[in-house]
Amino acid sequence: SVARQLLQAVNSLHPGGNLAHDAMWDISYLGELTGDWEETISTIRGIQRQRQKAVMLGASEHRYYWVGELRIARIMSEVLDKPQQAIKSYEFFVNEYPDHRWRDDALYWLACIHLRQGSREQATRVFDEIRRKHPDSRYVNRIDAAITEPRKGSCVPREFKREW
Repeated sequence: SVARQLLQAVNSLHPGGNLAHDAMWDISYLGELTGDWEETISTIRGIQRQRQKAVMLGASEHRYYWVGELRIARIMSEVLDKPQQAIKSYEFFVNEYPDHRWRDDALYWLACIHLRQGSREQATRVFDEIRRKHPDSRYVNRIDAAITEPRKGSCVPREFKREW
């Protein structure tokens, strides 16, 4: 709670700036550590609300905007069991950042959610996009296993990684 108070003070003293974003990002991880997933998502969304204003002022994309969307998608999918919201987050990422180096990651996990939801046709379209647009992706070799067992192995993340 002391760490949260200090980070919130930084956020209050430097609203909308990089220090505030850093403080809010750290608060989002405190939410994860305490299992308060809704706080985590809310805090990330707070950072993302600053995106449009920052870009209009000529600032470049901050990594918290896109990494935050991937973190939210993973939380929705793997922790909160809200697949439809996870799908929206992954689709937002894929559409908003079409040239991003993690696009194949987002596509793969999106396809896995479609498989687990029983939407095999949608999953196949997404997997085909990975094969077509990202032929060197590490996920290409995992697609067949994912289709065979969408609730095991290749379609289930081994851990919830902090860098997302």
